Amino acid sequence: MGPALMVVGLLSVVAPEARIVVRQPPGRVVYWVLPGARALEEATFGTPADPRFTAEIPSATPTDVADVLRRWPLPIGVPLAMRGTSADGLRYTATAVPTPAGDHAVPVSGAFEVKLYDRIGFDREGARLDDTPDAALADITFTDPDGRRYRVHPKRTVMPPFPRWETQGGILRGAPIHGDTGTGLPLLPKMWAYAAWWAVADLTVDGRVVDRDKLVCLTTTQATRDETYRLVSGAELPLPPERTVTRVRHHTRLQVLPVRINSHGVAFEAVETAYRPGGRATQDFIEISFEQDEIVEGPPYAGP
Repeated sequence: MGPALMVVGLLSVVAPEARIVVRQPPGRVVYWVLPGARALEEATFGTPADPRFTAEIPSATPTDVADVLRRWPLPIGVPLAMRGTSADGLRYTATAVPTPAGDHAVPVSGAFEVKLYDRIGFDREGARLDDTPDAALADITFTDPDGRRYRVHPKRTVMPPFPRWETQGGILRGAPIHGDTGTGLPLLPKMWAYAAWWAVADLTVDGRVVDRDKLVCLTTTQATRDETYRLVSGAELPLPPERTVTRVRHHTRLQVLPVRINSHGVAFEAVETAYRPGGRATQDFIEISFEQDEIVEGPPYAGP
């Protein structure tokens, strides 16, 4: 797959046994997901009479994290001002802003391999974001729709700083995420994750470093897009393989989020994508879907 896998957060003592290895070799189906509006599921966001996940920031949230969530609230919800409402005022319709949960995507190329070393089953309250024994090895490459070559260079596994998120130490296994779970983006349907990994990474485009210290998330989950590539609702899951774009039960999603994490703290910062969909400004984020992944090592995929 090119360069050797990058060591991310491994302890310097005895090398641990790999628990999970997931990969997708080059030449298989990969999509660059375009920003788009997302339907607001009542199961997660409630109704205008009883709204939920309104992105209210808890009072105990650190100042730098609260500043991020004011700029980019999607990790904890959707503010009322960003919600469309039906003509009768009885239900929410869709977001009024583009999100990483759109229904349209462009085929690109890419490959990845990740080895996850899961050593803890909970987030350490009050600890530094990178104070976790969970670790990983990773190699992740892809192109954008214009053919530029991207590589994600992970530095360390982290526990994301968002209020109420529980990531099991930065590597989560065999648990639901997104939707109304409190972990992951509420805009995405509630789904079963075989494995999810959060890290801080640099980003190169055509071999040049264009972005540093971005929060990235790589998740292998049940398939969530149908044969038209529409992101389905939680009520439609699980999708039977014949209804998915590549006739598979699971896929892997990479998110590079507009959140910078380094020794100076946490800050909102748009991702430098170098790609301008439709000639507009660059995206705040990157979302890549690897649609023909394979589990090489670890428990058999059992589904939700």
